[in-house]
Amino acid sequence: MTEPSDDGRSHLLQIINSNGSSLFLGQALVLFAAMGGKLKEIGPAVRDFSFLSACCLRQRRRSPPASTPNANPHHDLSTMTTTTTAAAPTISPAEPLFPTAAAFMKQTPDAIVAALLARNIWAFSITYHPAVSGPVGLARDAGVFMPARVGQGQFYASHAAVVNLIPWLEEDMLAGRDFDKHEGIFVSVGRKSRVLMSAFVYNTVRGPGAGGVRHCIYDTVESLFRDGLRLSRGMAQKTALAGIWWGGAKGCMARNSGTGLSSTDDATARQIVFEEYGEFITQLKGCFVTAGDAGVNRPDMIHLYSRTRFATTIPRSLGGSGSPAPPTARGVLRGLEAAFTFLAEQSGMDAKMGPELLRKATVLVQGFGHVGSNLVHDLVHLAGVKKVVVAHVEVEKILPGIDRVKAYPADRVEFVSVPRGDHMVLTMPGVDAVCPCATGGGLNAETVPKIQAKIVCGAANNQLLDVKITADALSARGIIYVPDFLVNRMGIVHCADEAAGYIVPDDDLLLRHLGYDWEQSIYNTTLRVLRTATVARDTTQAIALREADARMKEPHPIWGHRGAKIIAGLVHGDDWVRYAQGEGMVDEE
Repeated sequence: MTEPSDDGRSHLLQIINSNGSSLFLGQALVLFAAMGGKLKEIGPAVRDFSFLSACCLRQRRRSPPASTPNANPHHDLSTMTTTTTAAAPTISPAEPLFPTAAAFMKQTPDAIVAALLARNIWAFSITYHPAVSGPVGLARDAGVFMPARVGQGQFYASHAAVVNLIPWLEEDMLAGRDFDKHEGIFVSVGRKSRVLMSAFVYNTVRGPGAGGVRHCIYDTVESLFRDGLRLSRGMAQKTALAGIWWGGAKGCMARNSGTGLSSTDDATARQIVFEEYGEFITQLKGCFVTAGDAGVNRPDMIHLYSRTRFATTIPRSLGGSGSPAPPTARGVLRGLEAAFTFLAEQSGMDAKMGPELLRKATVLVQGFGHVGSNLVHDLVHLAGVKKVVVAHVEVEKILPGIDRVKAYPADRVEFVSVPRGDHMVLTMPGVDAVCPCATGGGLNAETVPKIQAKIVCGAANNQLLDVKITADALSARGIIYVPDFLVNRMGIVHCADEAAGYIVPDDDLLLRHLGYDWEQSIYNTTLRVLRTATVARDTTQAIALREADARMKEPHPIWGHRGAKIIAGLVHGDDWVRYAQGEGMVDEE
């Protein structure tokens, strides 16, 4: 690490002496270390220690709260009260959570929770602002501005303790991985549950960031970050390509943190988690409108909705749209129909032979969850395919409880059990199309060379483990790949405009996406992308992304860029400061 100069030390000491505290020197040097000790790399305006000392000398405007949190993330919920904040941090709030961003990313979710609470940090944010929005160095409430290395933008970290995550995000972007100037990354700890919660807002040009909240087992915090970064960007691409006026965002909770999300936890503990996530979303003031996603059920959404208005997929009994699974599955079917029509064209047949090719096909569906089970139903009863092979984890345990399975002819629907996380089932011989409807990353360097199907078209998000490399590999093998964010749009289309009401029984706002006449329907968009990719000698992923990225720049006619303005205001506002300290929002009289 670069050592501070003698002049820098002298300047710091002068400031410290004038404030009568030796604590600030340690905080300033720690912040210096958090930035890698290389101030010359973050802009000329921060090359002296006045920047660092300012970061440390500014104090929170509010007094520390009174009680002490239970630092054990697996605490007893029955002993918790509504006051959960700390009298004083046991570690300086300016000290990095971990020495480096790489070390931070390797931690388990529980380890991050413990590190945050030791500093009395209950929430933090890292936001990106395309235009300079504040002075380099300290903003109010001890947050830190840092100029971006690329372009004219600026990062803002709500706490000095997380400043060292900014270079990691920039390196990730320069490497073309997952971070791509996301407008906001928000992380929170459940006040009672101690569950690690997050919200990733990618782009709000077309409207508020829309995306579901999921809970998964994340072995490391990096896996949670990457999930949120990828999925939020995918949501923005999905809404743009669908032509709806929404941006993209995503919520992720670590199931293996705190209490309430494990299958062994009781219903009361689970209710607390979703109420806390609703409170978290409320703090974001509408830049993110969430919905149900993987692992989230109807009661969960009721509890979440009880704490925020910024939620969709609300049960129909409460005026919401209900489950988006049936229309999402229907959208995948439309993509499959288009892919088989394209296959007929490529084989020298009349395009009208596409439906006939689909009827004669054997289709593998990976995942028998909400969407996968509905897709199997549609393939059997609507498309009339020859055979469907269903692959699911421990499938024998779930089949007895699903009534519709009993009606499937045994010679047309076959169930196979696969290990959790094993995507090799996608390489099954004797199938004409595979439909990934489970977890992402199934199309990778291990599976793609062995896939025997002619078509890949499914609902799972982030199917390509390495987007460009995997897309190129699929194209090189002549496999027709339909991008996931093109065909699984109905989840967001179905619920995004709940506030606009419903037309029963046939809502043209929704049905046009599933029809064959509208130019931007799933069927026609899929055909257009497949044909364009052939003419341009490019991948279908690249063509779809190009179209989505172009539309993503079109601002909402009324609310364009409003989400970015909300973010810029909330991270400096009183409500977020109180929330980050473990306090609740104060309602005005």
